[in-house]
Amino acid sequence: MASWRALIAVGAILLCAGCTVSDDSDASITASESVVVSASPGSSERDIEFAKFNAALNGLVSSDVPVSETILSALEKQGGFGADKLTINADRTPTNLVVDTISVAYSYDSKTCFIGQFVTKKFVSEVASPVNGACLVGQVAR
Repeated sequence: MASWRALIAVGAILLCAGCTVSDDSDASITASESVVVSASPGSSERDIEFAKFNAALNGLVSSDVPVSETILSALEKQGGFGADKLTINADRTPTNLVVDTISVAYSYDSKTCFIGQFVTKKFVSEVASPVNGACLVGQVAR
């Protein structure tokens, strides 16, 4: 049920940049772009970071799958995620066609990955364990 509570805690997030956690008993995330999201008391730092991951990427959902540089830029600038911990697959096929889906991952720690996938008009994400030390398995662009 912890993931259910985390979903509720982050469900209202649309965009979060420069997030901070207050010391109040009812923790809140404040964004420099006038977005304030309340997290339930007891939300872990991981839950809050996962909320930031989702917030930075949910804003990119459109009719087309976003290109990898747009995704990386959103995570780095809006979410504050370090480029050295981000992995993404290619946004073009070997024959230079636009891909149908694109996956991105952030290595939160040695045991936790935040994984997101864009499909036309949709973004889904999950917290998972790395496989052989990697958050994305297979051919990655970065």
